Amino acid sequence: MNTTLSPRRLRTTVSLVVLGLVLSIATVASALSRDDIYTYLNQGLPPDTIVSIVRGTTAPVTITEGEVIQMRQEGVPESILGEICSRIGCSPAAAPGPAPGPGVGPSLDQERERQRQLEEQRQREEAERLEQERERLRQDMQREATRAGQVDQLRADLSRARAQFRSGLYLEAAMTYNAFIEGAAPAEDSDDHYEALAGYVRSMHAAGIRHVIRQEALDLVLFGASRPHFEEAFAILDDVVRDSGYRAPRIEELTGVSVATTTQGFQDRWNFFLGRYFWNAGDMDRALQFFARVSDDSPDRARAHYIAATIQLDRQENTRAIASMQQAVLSAIRLDDQEVYELAYLALARVNYERGFLDVALFYYNKLPSTSPRRGRVIFESAWTHFLREDFNRSLGLLHAMHSPYLDHWFWPDLFVLEAASYLTTCNLDDASRAIEMFDRTVPVIHRPLRAFLNETEDPVSYWNAIAEWHERAGTPDQVGLPIEAVRSVLKRPSFRQALQTVRNLEAELEVLRSGRGALGELGEFFESEIEANLTNRRIDGGLQVSAYLFAFSDELNDWQERAREVEIEITTALIQQTRATREGQVVMGEGATSAFVLARDWQTWPFEGEYWLDEIGSYRADLIQFRDRDTDTCLLPMEEE
Repeated sequence: MNTTLSPRRLRTTVSLVVLGLVLSIATVASALSRDDIYTYLNQGLPPDTIVSIVRGTTAPVTITEGEVIQMRQEGVPESILGEICSRIGCSPAAAPGPAPGPGVGPSLDQERERQRQLEEQRQREEAERLEQERERLRQDMQREATRAGQVDQLRADLSRARAQFRSGLYLEAAMTYNAFIEGAAPAEDSDDHYEALAGYVRSMHAAGIRHVIRQEALDLVLFGASRPHFEEAFAILDDVVRDSGYRAPRIEELTGVSVATTTQGFQDRWNFFLGRYFWNAGDMDRALQFFARVSDDSPDRARAHYIAATIQLDRQENTRAIASMQQAVLSAIRLDDQEVYELAYLALARVNYERGFLDVALFYYNKLPSTSPRRGRVIFESAWTHFLREDFNRSLGLLHAMHSPYLDHWFWPDLFVLEAASYLTTCNLDDASRAIEMFDRTVPVIHRPLRAFLNETEDPVSYWNAIAEWHERAGTPDQVGLPIEAVRSVLKRPSFRQALQTVRNLEAELEVLRSGRGALGELGEFFESEIEANLTNRRIDGGLQVSAYLFAFSDELNDWQERAREVEIEITTALIQQTRATREGQVVMGEGATSAFVLARDWQTWPFEGEYWLDEIGSYRADLIQFRDRDTDTCLLPMEEE
């Protein structure tokens, strides 16, 4: 059988297949709309086929009569419209309109054209975007290649920086390391960054510069104990903190760094450092925690005990404070820490003095050696202790020692008042009056120029310079406008000495930077301006300290002048009573005792002729006779010897 199909027969077969497909689609469609008719027409289906679709569909026809009229105007064949009207019911058709133009539905042709233009525009934009992306990638690759070459060159410069450091060219090495950090910009957690940062910090520190590397030194330590330069970096940070007065709250971040893998000696230094930081920051609880972690073998153990004791004293925890001070003494003896040894014994003496345990206080005062720089303070405070014990001979013996060539540079505004009170209590009234006269010759002479200076000075920097310049001119005839006693009242303050040392350190760093301008360039100029600004602030802060100390010293002089007047009134009253008692014939046998070492009675003259020793001047006693009647508590004239 011949199975070949003729062209006509082939078209008929295809039409039937298409019709079957369309009918099957229409049958399951949800509704037949106007858009469906246009879709069939645009797909090229013959009108007869579309008529068959409309006729055969079981779905509802949603085309309205108005839409039929519009479709007729747009050229839809009448055969299709007639079939639709047979389904929906239409009015009689009007006369056919003009023949439609090319295509079916002008709005569909316009929409197709618009969509085509949009697609062409999208394709052009996409092509432009892809080209821009390719150009950006090319530029990135070029920059990366350039940067890689620069990084290789900079990394090679690290070897040069190490060689500069070994040759003692510290500022040059620091700048080479800094150029690598700025130029290569390695990741902050990379080995390259750490090595360059460590080299920069070590070089600046070796050059004598501390202030401008404060943050970098701390950052270096915060990398942790696993890094190769950790212990050296910590030593530098410790040095920086002491020299520059660095107290930034960021130091607290070090508590998150584990040092468990380091030696016990390093852990001791670490714990003492953090204890000292929290002590200065006013966080006493944490300070005590870290001080307690310092082991007994640490060189800082005695100092840790001592600072812990001062914290406990401030909290009025006297029992704990005394125990800590005793531990400080034992550690200081074992470690041969003379300063802590003396400070701890002095603190123990003062604590017991305040508690009224005067014999115990004297025991601790006597523990300080005769060669101690605190010798004058010890003798004077011991004199007060003997005065409260009513051992006036011992008290006056120590007070006379304050006039010795060893101790006459110490100034105590209450010295003469205490002497006058001792003479008054024992009814040696002429000596008491002479003590007040010596007070009036000494203290007001100091107080008058001090008051004038305070009244005329307002600028904090002027206060600072008055003391700092005196310190610089020590041993020269230059005048600074203040009596030496007022200057020393400030210089004895530990906080001022620390502030003065910090300023001196900053001034020294500034000189290093100025001498190294060629090596540091613009960065050096930036550092100079930073230190100059810091110096200005430090001097202002220091000047405010000086002002407070000088006003306090002036108030102290005022207080003792008032006390001197009170003692003078008491002396006058005692003289009047003594005169009245004399008229009445009252006399008294003097009471008193002497010792192997007795002071001469010559007023305020150092009584020893020939050779005398520093370790002896705290051992002398006066030779006072008590002329106070026990029954009447009145000063009487001595009974004449038979």
